[in-house]
Amino acid sequence: RNHGTRGKECTGHVDRIYHTVTRKKFPFLGGIVDRFEILPLSVRICCVMIGALWKFYMLYLSVRFISEYESSIRSSSTLHMDLSVENNTVGVEAANHTVSQDEESSSYLYQQAQQEPLAVLTETIDSNVDEDPPLRVIHILTSNAEYQNGRRDTVKGVDRLQEVVIPNLVSSVTTMISPPYNYHVDVYLILAYKLKPDRRLLIEKALPEGVGLDVWDDAMPIGYNLPEHDGVSEIDRSLARQHRFVMKDKLEYYDFFSAFEDDMRITGGHISHYLEVSAELDRIHDEAPDKLPKEAKYPDDEQFHGPMSKVQTRRLIPGFIRAEVLDEASIKSLKSNPDTILPVDLEFDLEDEDGTITTQHRTFDPVPCCNVSDVATMSANPRHDEAMLWETGILGANVRQLPKSSTSSKSEILDWVLLQSGPIIARNQKYIGGYWSGRNNAFGPDVEKPSPKTPKYFAQQGGWMATREQLIFMHNYECFAGIFPPYDPPQYNNDGLFSNNVEFWSGGLQVYGGLYAGCNMQRVISLHPDHFSKHFLYHTSNNKQKGALLKDRVMKVNDFYGQLNSVVKAARRNIEQEKASATVL
Repeated sequence: RNHGTRGKECTGHVDRIYHTVTRKKFPFLGGIVDRFEILPLSVRICCVMIGALWKFYMLYLSVRFISEYESSIRSSSTLHMDLSVENNTVGVEAANHTVSQDEESSSYLYQQAQQEPLAVLTETIDSNVDEDPPLRVIHILTSNAEYQNGRRDTVKGVDRLQEVVIPNLVSSVTTMISPPYNYHVDVYLILAYKLKPDRRLLIEKALPEGVGLDVWDDAMPIGYNLPEHDGVSEIDRSLARQHRFVMKDKLEYYDFFSAFEDDMRITGGHISHYLEVSAELDRIHDEAPDKLPKEAKYPDDEQFHGPMSKVQTRRLIPGFIRAEVLDEASIKSLKSNPDTILPVDLEFDLEDEDGTITTQHRTFDPVPCCNVSDVATMSANPRHDEAMLWETGILGANVRQLPKSSTSSKSEILDWVLLQSGPIIARNQKYIGGYWSGRNNAFGPDVEKPSPKTPKYFAQQGGWMATREQLIFMHNYECFAGIFPPYDPPQYNNDGLFSNNVEFWSGGLQVYGGLYAGCNMQRVISLHPDHFSKHFLYHTSNNKQKGALLKDRVMKVNDFYGQLNSVVKAARRNIEQEKASATVL
């Protein structure tokens, strides 16, 4: 008020605002101020001090929250965003690692044994560490029932936990921790039911020494099954979602993540092969050009060989197909598959180290997937013609010759590959073309190429696996809706519980498919006779072959392989024709 006319105007303006706030808009606030002014001076000073302390306390809490939040996401976000795509694979040579005999922490889960989270990512295959630690694997199994319910050709009341889950789990894990792999393995069970202490003890006693166990029982999600429902209920189909929470929670403590249904047999050989193929894909990606022209799509002259760009090769990932062993009744009743119009050609043209092409008669090898000698209820020494599949077929097959890596010592692994169905990519730089089995009217002029989202050719895997770096890459770059929770709109409804089924979460529809929340990762399967069989997983329940709905889709893996070889030979002839035409021009 003592600073002239301008000071008086400013003071008057402040008084008007004060009057408006305390007398007109918020009269209760004016009442509080009036009572405050009649308080003794000492009380007013005390109130001001309390208010100031409260502000400082809230500021402290805010700073602490921000600090802890940044610390919790630094390794899983900031650090990972800096991770180059070229180094997104755990070392293949982890298969040769050995576990120290005095490693006491091997009997506990890593998140319990370590007080501090890891500060660095997994070492790559080029690591110069003198003694590499064993590959740390978390094997996640999801189980919907403790006892058989009588459906799908099962006997109601049979102890599923003891008859199916435990034998399969122990057999799988034993192969992982044994030579030549020697992986460090912990098991995480996600159960729809409450596991009693004596039942848990059965699992603990059955698991090999040094294998950790953690259990999330009674894990069935509860929510609104449909938007119009008023009451909540258990949502069976979404039990398969729960492994995503486990993956996110354990991301910093493991190098490799395997999440499957409880009757899928996953071996150390499967993990080793996955890592080996991933390493080869990384080498191809490293040498790929940054950009190439868009590839043509069918029915145009779709590209199925030649160079690929980095945006294409970074989408490639190893794939698998489920298989069962035919029982005697199924062998007798098995009829010709409607897709068997193509010849079954088991004469393979293979290139030797010196470049010489030789022809060899080869068949599907059932040993990597389906030879289980340590479980009485499973198959032992199945023949090559006893393995069957039901979730894909030759009509939906596309093959491609991948570029060769100049630095690979095993380039034959990924010469010709099967591109599995699923991705839905528009005609842009990410699109990866293939040679369709029905090209040049191989199935007749009226047969159209199936859509990549046709369920009967998708080959859902009953689960999926990935390295930590692959999970981070997919979540940050390829999966626009993310693969980890939270599952928010608009891509997800009701926390992902509405509409999304088992196949979406654990069968691979999201990761390998191109629907509304799909990641469009392109699975590849080596067609080399030494490696093709390693891409098959044993469905140990062995009951798909008995379902009436699938009878017309069941076919022998060996027949499917021979048909794929026919498609590759047709593709090679097409390449020769292209070269001849180019020479003439």
